[in-house]
Amino acid sequence: TIVGIAVQDKKGILVLSLYWPDATPEQQQAVQALLTDPNVPKTLQNAGYDKTVLARYDMPVEGPIDDTLLLHHAIAPECDHDLSSIACCFLVTNPWKAEYYAREDVRKRRAIKDIPDELEYNAHDAAATLAITLPLKHECEAYGVAQVAEFDTRLSEVARWMRIWGVPIDAGVRSEIGTELTRQTKESREKIEQMAVEAIYAGNHPKYTEAFLKTVQKTKRLSLASPFQLAALMDLFEVPVPAGSLTPTGKRSTRNEIIATIGHPFTRALGDYRTSEKLVSTFVEGKGLKLGEDGRIHPDWRVHAAVTGRWASTPMFLNWKKDHKHPERSVRRMVVAPQGRIFCGMDMSQLEFRIIALLAGQEDLLEALSDPTRDVHAENTARLYPKAWQDITANMEKAKARVAELEQLLRSAKT
Repeated sequence: TIVGIAVQDKKGILVLSLYWPDATPEQQQAVQALLTDPNVPKTLQNAGYDKTVLARYDMPVEGPIDDTLLLHHAIAPECDHDLSSIACCFLVTNPWKAEYYAREDVRKRRAIKDIPDELEYNAHDAAATLAITLPLKHECEAYGVAQVAEFDTRLSEVARWMRIWGVPIDAGVRSEIGTELTRQTKESREKIEQMAVEAIYAGNHPKYTEAFLKTVQKTKRLSLASPFQLAALMDLFEVPVPAGSLTPTGKRSTRNEIIATIGHPFTRALGDYRTSEKLVSTFVEGKGLKLGEDGRIHPDWRVHAAVTGRWASTPMFLNWKKDHKHPERSVRRMVVAPQGRIFCGMDMSQLEFRIIALLAGQEDLLEALSDPTRDVHAENTARLYPKAWQDITANMEKAKARVAELEQLLRSAKT
């Protein structure tokens, strides 16, 4: 609804904040010509988002681009990268965003609009984005991370197109997985409920029974998400308490990593319930996994979300694990190749090892890594543990000899 453009000269920063629905065709064409001019360098905050929105209005942003979000991420990956946080670090400015949000909350409750206030807020955004650009670029040069920011800017364009294209999903498989996971969730819950009923009627632990029923009365139902109810159930079922598994307050811990170490029918049923319920809520019923009209989901890929440089996405799309034990609930089966295409897998061979060798300047390792006939790990082991490597080599030779004898016996048996 509003486009903000800021420019700077010797006198300071001048901002145009334009309410798009009221703009004349000539004004819209002028903005379009500016944004699409490849000779005009531009700065945006979170360029991937702005470019996607503007492209819908036939205004593809062309020319050299600086992304203040990615510049700041290169300098301080552990910090927040929203515009107000960056501006507070580099500028002396009033908290315009917080003040605007406070006013906007009041207006939303009253169902009113204040276009002049929105225009002023947008102008602050545009001015701040331009004002922080030069300090951010100086910091990048000072810390030697300008190349990182430039690389992330190119990657963000890849991520933007990945979101636009989306991921093809087989709706039939998605429904099938959802039905199966829902059944498993219900089955695991009914098993736990039956165990609770049997334990209560057995009457072996009236004290624990009373404590459990009190926790249920508070919520009016059995909640397997309540740590208090789960702890009471574990007492009722006489689930053992592993060493070091109590909370700081002396209560039972119901964390997954603790539950998984206890070999008890209840903890196994609870583990199955949590796994199935998590998969249903996240990967099948999750709002972000709603299929578009094109039969695809469109995750928001972010190159700046992790300190380590790894990508992240909303909804989480990178942790869809293969479930070899229960292939029927493997959510990866939902992802299909478009018609006429196939999937192909790629892996960078020993990538971390190569980077470390390059950074350390280890010419011998670099030479070994560039020769496909050499086993760099074997050479490294021989260098670090010469005696052990001699024993390993001798055992390998014996093993090869025995394999050769076995193959000879098999051949003679066939003849």
